[in-house]
Amino acid sequence: MERPEGFAFGPFELLANGPELNRRSQRVAASPKVLSTLLALVERAGKVVSKAELMAVVWPDCFVDEANLTQNIFVLRKLLAAEYGEQQVIETITRRGYRFTLPVTRLPNAAETQVAVNAPDVQPAVDEPVTSRRNLKLTAWIALGLGSACAVLLLWHQHLRHRPESQMPAFKLQRLTDHSSQNQITAVAVSRDGRMLAFADSDGIEVRPFDTEKLQTLRVPEVREVQSLAWFPDGLHLLLSGESAQSGAAQIWEISLTGEPSHLLVDDAQLGALSASGTYLAFLRKHNSELWVSSASGEQPRRLQSSREASTFTSLLWSADDKHLLVESHRQLASPSYVLPSADELASRVEGALTVVDPVSGAITATRSNVYIANAVAVEPNSVLFTRSALANSKEASTVWRVDLDPATGDFKGTPEILASLAAGQPHIYAFTADRSGKIIVTLSQQGPVGVYVGSWDDASGVLKNTYPLSQDGDVSYPHAWSRDGSAVLYESLKEGHWQIYRQQLDQHNGHPVMISDMNQVSPRQTPDDRWILFFGRWGQSGRPHLYRAPDSGGSPSLVSDRPDLLQVRCPLLRGSCIAQLLGQDGHHTYSRLDPESGIGAAVFQDASGWGNADWDVSADGRYLALLSSAAGTSALHVIDLEHGEIVEVPNQEHRLLAAVTWGVSHSDLFVTAATISGRFEIVQLYLDGHAKRILTSQRSTWAVPSADGKRLAFLDQNTDSNLWNLRLP
Repeated sequence: MERPEGFAFGPFELLANGPELNRRSQRVAASPKVLSTLLALVERAGKVVSKAELMAVVWPDCFVDEANLTQNIFVLRKLLAAEYGEQQVIETITRRGYRFTLPVTRLPNAAETQVAVNAPDVQPAVDEPVTSRRNLKLTAWIALGLGSACAVLLLWHQHLRHRPESQMPAFKLQRLTDHSSQNQITAVAVSRDGRMLAFADSDGIEVRPFDTEKLQTLRVPEVREVQSLAWFPDGLHLLLSGESAQSGAAQIWEISLTGEPSHLLVDDAQLGALSASGTYLAFLRKHNSELWVSSASGEQPRRLQSSREASTFTSLLWSADDKHLLVESHRQLASPSYVLPSADELASRVEGALTVVDPVSGAITATRSNVYIANAVAVEPNSVLFTRSALANSKEASTVWRVDLDPATGDFKGTPEILASLAAGQPHIYAFTADRSGKIIVTLSQQGPVGVYVGSWDDASGVLKNTYPLSQDGDVSYPHAWSRDGSAVLYESLKEGHWQIYRQQLDQHNGHPVMISDMNQVSPRQTPDDRWILFFGRWGQSGRPHLYRAPDSGGSPSLVSDRPDLLQVRCPLLRGSCIAQLLGQDGHHTYSRLDPESGIGAAVFQDASGWGNADWDVSADGRYLALLSSAAGTSALHVIDLEHGEIVEVPNQEHRLLAAVTWGVSHSDLFVTAATISGRFEIVQLYLDGHAKRILTSQRSTWAVPSADGKRLAFLDQNTDSNLWNLRLP
């Protein structure tokens, strides 16, 4: 049967071509993605449509967060409420999906007759909590060019060859480790012959045969944190990329299983990739902006490629025949603009590319856009296995795919084919390795809730103690401020299906909304006089948000500023005025005083050097600005004395990649977020003289939020268990 021209319900007509929605012959303004969501629901009126199905229909060629679907549903309910009021037109079926509840009539094509589809009587269900990754700091990580180990290979979704679900082979699962969240596994490798397994944790390098649980622990005191592992073909040596315990620099080592001393192969290099035959070693240098190749012993190194301006290399993969090197790169297209960007706005800021390079000549033999290889492995004879993730019932489900490579160019040949799938709720593939045949696959899975954590802070000793999760309801929440007396944390969450600001007392298990509104609300800031909460708000899922204020004691929000050049706002912990960051036509930032009632005032600093392009903050007494810049894998932190105009660059002695900064109660120290070589994140107490002390390490892109009394820290974290699973294909 042909697809109908559209559908009618009540005074609405929904046309499939476009799609287009009309109400009493008047067109209703809505984005194509919102209307595509409505069309998918109306086509199956009266039936439950899963979130995974909706996302596959609305975003067929890319992977987006489930929060985008939630936003579409929220917008549709607002549109339909103009006609149906509080009637549950789109019903949430907890842990299943959504259902369109109105009677629907098909608008036929010429060859069809009109058919009525009546929806059954249904009872309303409670909205299911939705999780999302916070966008506020994400553009900073993009600026750093950091490739997450959990990135998936995105390949023209509409061209992937699917099998019917009933014919989909399943993995045979075998759990290999039982690690707690206190002993994170950071890297894993299967030997080429499939007989040996190696992984890195806090104890060192653990090695074991597959046919026994007997472990051999290799101590590598020269390395503080392991980024990646790979086996040499002889099965007696390992290639290790990690962070030097002495200098903090990235290094590549050869580790022996037979008791020989560890051997440093390459200094100031990371992401070492050993070719299948063990002949070549590829690695990255100069903050991931240069691609190098050497012999497997690190000798005769030569530079093959340099990244384009504002881009960095993020992962390397050798073809199984050693003839080609697949290199992924990310390039930031635009600087971070305002808070609460939509998924499309955020995606437009970064460009991904896959380049295939001849390791001998350095010539580029093939290029592709928006293809990610960070979670892939080469197998014989000349193919690539890769993983892909999708959301199903609010949980990530993983699939494994295979694509052949062209032996002449190393480019993808033919259509990728799915091999097997892991159902939602089974271990999510975070890191991925396999033997040369691709029959033995080991995955590193990481699971745990993301939310607001709180700890007691001793500034004198620099120790964070007694940490615990504050938000315990399972919804993703992001902290930004404290109440002035330090008794409660202000954070944003998707508890009600849209971003909303909550205040939670330390002795309570759940937070309470600061205001009741359908407006998306993010980035709450407490004013020093304790009267107002400033935040950015936006109706719907697109467009630029505006700055609002709400009484600290409760009440309706009021507009503070709708200026299009306003980017972000920070408020001092103790005294002074809030500061607004403005974007000039020349692309430079201006920092101006902000009054919650009268709006934006006089400028206090003109940033002509782009020093605050990654993050910034104002000191507790309002006298200083800290401006953090990041570009092409480098970071710089400048402190501005607003009274005297003096500018000081804070020494970055360990050359950390920094992505967030917050002032402590004292103007002499800050809390910064640093990205580690292995892809994890650290909160570091940084003094103006460059002295630094690690406070905590997290799998998440976290940041610190100190209380005004200096006795507590709130931060984003995830209580994650990381373990290994053996996934055998049938």
